[in-house]
This record gives sequence, structure tokens and C-alpha cells, in this order.
Amino acid sequence: MLHNPWQPFAAVSTMVPEKLQTWLTYTGSFMERLKAHAIVDTKISVLNQGWEKANSDEINFLQTDEKTLIREVLIGNQTNLWMYARSVFPESTLTEQEQSLAHLGVKPLGEFLFNHPEMQRSDFKMKKLLPSKLWARCSLFYLRGKKLLLTEIFSPALMELGA
Repeated sequence: MLHNPWQPFAAVSTMVPEKLQTWLTYTGSFMERLKAHAIVDTKISVLNQGWEKANSDEINFLQTDEKTLIREVLIGNQTNLWMYARSVFPESTLTEQEQSLAHLGVKPLGEFLFNHPEMQRSDFKMKKLLPSKLWARCSLFYLRGKKLLLTEIFSPALMELGA
């Protein structure tokens, strides 16, 4: 199995196609960015949601091996798949108002995160997935000190939308 390490954008920027760079480094809501490109028929399909053990990279990023709720979704429309996203919620994150994260269904995660008054986001880590050559990024979100990890795999179709 081929494995690339997660790296800061600066370390991989020369390898990322120019038209994909702005998507990979955009810090706002992905769904809102699609709307800004007049992509309004976007749907979220939940592939999987359940209590699972996080993988080794996820445990490393979250710095915990506690029980985690994993949510995997596809974001696309009738003609294009835009993104695969995997959210990892440690059990200790899903308390108080953040408990609603366990019940998003087909609602965008960003709708909750970018409206949270105390949300902070880490810098992105990125890598090219081999052998597919798709680009992925991950970042931690902090909600009142509670962590969740979001990993996003970007479709090459995004390059057609431009910056």
C-alpha cells in the first residue's frame, strides 16, 4: 500500500494543480463556496454513520483513542461528484449543544460549524492519495475546546469551476 504523509500546504503547493489550490486552501464553508459558483442543486448523501474506532492518522490528529462517531458523506449533484468527506467526532465532543452533530442527517456539517460562535479551525494538512492521485486535506475544528476532525477528498471536477 502506498502512503503519503500529511503535510502543510507550503510543502505540497508546487504539486497541486493551480485550479485546485484555491479549493484546497479555502477556509470557509465548502457548500457556500459551491453556491458562489452558482452550483445550487448540491446534495449530501450519507454513506455511513456509526460508532467506530478511528484510524491511526485520526487518532494521531485528535490525540485520543476514545470511542468516535464517524460520518462519511458524498457531496455532489446530478452531474458531478464534488467531494467525499469523513468527520470524526470523539464521544466527549458530542455533549451539550454539540450533541446535535450526531444527528446531522443530510444537513451540511459546515452549517453547524461556521455558525458556532466559538469555532476555531486548525491549519490544513494535505496529501495526494495514491494511487488515485486525488488531493485530500484534513483539519481540526475546536468548539469550546472540544475537537472534531474533518477529512475531505476533492474531485478533479472542481478544477472546471475555477477559483
